Parts: sequence; C-alpha cells; structure tokens
Amino acid sequence: MHNPFWNFVQKQDKIKWDYFGFSYNPNITLEIVKNNPNKDWDFRKISSHPDLTLEFIDSVPSNNWVWDMITINNNITWDIIISNLDRPWVFENISLNPNITWDIIKKHQSFPWNWMHLSNKSCITLEIVRNYPELYWDHSLLSENININLDIVKANPDIKWNFYVMSYNKNVTWKEVYYNQQFEWNYIVLSLYSFTPKKLEFSSEEWEDLEYMKKVFKDNINKDWDFVYLSHSCPVILDLIAILPNNQWWSYNALSQNSFITWDIIKSHPEIPWDWDGFSANINLTIDIVKENPHLDWHFWEISCNPNITWDDVLSYPDGQWIYKALIMNPNITPKIIEQNYSKFQKYLRYFSSNQLLHHKHFQSAIYKKRNTKKMHDIIYDELIMHACTPKRSYQWNENLAEEFPDEYIAECNKYK
Repeated sequence: MHNPFWNFVQKQDKIKWDYFGFSYNPNITLEIVKNNPNKDWDFRKISSHPDLTLEFIDSVPSNNWVWDMITINNNITWDIIISNLDRPWVFENISLNPNITWDIIKKHQSFPWNWMHLSNKSCITLEIVRNYPELYWDHSLLSENININLDIVKANPDIKWNFYVMSYNKNVTWKEVYYNQQFEWNYIVLSLYSFTPKKLEFSSEEWEDLEYMKKVFKDNINKDWDFVYLSHSCPVILDLIAILPNNQWWSYNALSQNSFITWDIIKSHPEIPWDWDGFSANINLTIDIVKENPHLDWHFWEISCNPNITWDDVLSYPDGQWIYKALIMNPNITPKIIEQNYSKFQKYLRYFSSNQLLHHKHFQSAIYKKRNTKKMHDIIYDELIMHACTPKRSYQWNENLAEEFPDEYIAECNKYK
C-alpha cells in the first residue's frame, strides 16, 4: 500500500526513530507494527487502533498488549468476547464497549456489569430504567445520558438527577441553563462542552443560544468558569470579555489562538493586549499578514508549525526566521519537499515522526474545507474568465452593438474576428 510517510522513514535507516511517538501517528498502520514487532511501540495506543482484531494480536506476540483498551475497542464485539473467555478481558470495562446493546444486557443480567457505566450508554433510555427498576442504575450518570434532556428531567422529579453531571449532557442548551439557574450547574463543564469549537458557521438557533450564553455568563460571573478554554474556543469570547473586562483569568495567549479571531478583528480591537506568540499559532494567520507586519513580535516556531503555512509561504519569505526543526512537523511539509531540501532538514529528521501529513486534523476541519473550496472556486472562476472573456468573444457577444463602442475598441476587436 502506498504510504509516503513510511516510505520516507524506511529510507532514513541511520535515524534513531521514536517508535513510541510513531504509535500516535495516523500514518502508522497495523501492518507496519506487525513487520516491526521488536520496536518500542506504545502498546496502549496500538491496543486502541480501530482496525485491531484478535487475529492481529496473535500475530504480534507481546506481553505489552493493554487489555483494558482492547476490551473497549470498537472493533471488539460481544460475540468476540464471549467466544474467547480465555483472554485477559477487563470485565469492568466491558460495560464501556460501544458494541454492547440493551438486548445483550437484558439477556445476560447476571453478568458482572458496571451499572454506573451502563447508565450512561446511548442504548439505555428512561423507559428501560423505569421498566427494570430492580437493576442497579446510577441516576447520577443517567443525567449525562444522551437520551435524557431537561424536559425529561422535569417530568420525572422522583429521580435523583445530578445537574453537576448533567452539565456534560450534549442536549443541554444555554437557553435551558438561563431559565433554570436554580439548578446546581457545573460552569467549568459548561465552558468545555456546550459549544463546538472550530465551527465556522452557526444556524439562527445556535446564534440565539450563544446570546443566552452571554446572559448566563453575566448572571454568574462569580462562578467557576474555565476562562482559559473560553478564551481559546468560545465563538463570542469578545462579548464575554466586554462583560468582565478586568478579569485576571482571561488568557490572551489562548484568545489569540482562538479560531474565531481573525486579523480584521485584531485590527478592530487595539485595546486588547494581543499575544503574538498565540496568534502565530492561529489557523487564521497567513504569510501575507506576517510579511506586512514585520514590526510585530512573531514567534517563528509557532508559525513554522502552523498548518496554514505552506512550503510556498516559506519560499516567498526568505527573511523569515524559519525553524526547520518545527517546519519538519508541519503537515504541509511532505517527504518530497524534505528530499528536495535535504541539507536544511537533515539535522531534524527524527522529528518527522510527529508529522501527520494529510491525516492532520486541520485537513478535516471546517476552516480548511471552506478555504479550500473557495480556493478551487477562485481557480475555476479565473480559468472561465480567461477563456471566455477574450476580446474575440467580447466582440462576438456585442457585434450587433458595435456602433456603441469607440472606434479604437472596434479596431482592436477586429484583430480577433
């Protein structure tokens, strides 16, 4: 199978590669692990590989397999477990296995389930809990269950709901929190889980909910919020800072990395103490911004790693203080680029183990996809204009209106008839 990452690694046979670090690189396949069984792999990470099978485990004899991770691996089913009871399964973790269904639980009620974990599984509904009261449900963890929402909670007051835990529940909205502030919400958890970072566009309902977030924040500014995470990921962070401007817990480094912070926003808010180390890592940074603002205290380690910076950007700015030890970890720096510029990268080859190339999360992000789509549209548009709007075509389109154009224009167009 074509694997540019591994092909490059194999060519560099004099490098002492970090195989423990390789274990976390998505370019590493199970086949590579199998062919290199004596390397220092992180078997805890390999044990969670989505393609892992018992057959593969048997093909790579090792005492380092981590069975608590294998037990919850998405590729391990109940049938596999029950048919191989001689394996060192961690029974405590079987309840966490995503393949466990209510039918399996119901048929095997005597199995040593962890009812705390089961209470939070997506296959468990309140109806099941009500119909089987003799089972050892954990109502606290049930509060986080994706099948539970605030309407269900209010309609079942006899259950000992835990709002501290329910703050993890993805169904909870800021509007619900605003109108139910009598409950003991966990504001640190709400800071982390109640909006989607890296999202570019929101529906009108989502924007409305973010308005309620600001109201909740204003009413509860003395609660324990995760100010660093809000600084880094909240889409309405500038509004929150305006509500609590002198808060010492805001992180301006994290704020400057926030993907909702663009260069236009920074220019519009000179009163904010922007952190240039942070913005150097911001996905909205472009090489043009750097080149046009050389007076700013840029951090070239972060810029060199930034997945929005390409090799063409490096070449276009030879005055930049590029750090090749960082560049070699940038997912835009391919084996081909390294080979073509070997003398510059040679000292730092072992750090290539951290380069995820096209598997980097940036290339799956909404930000990248939107930008790439716009880039392709611009290219197609320019191509269409270049081929369609020639003087000859313009003359053909307007031939019947020729008398309305200046003689000089008509003379030029006649060259293309």
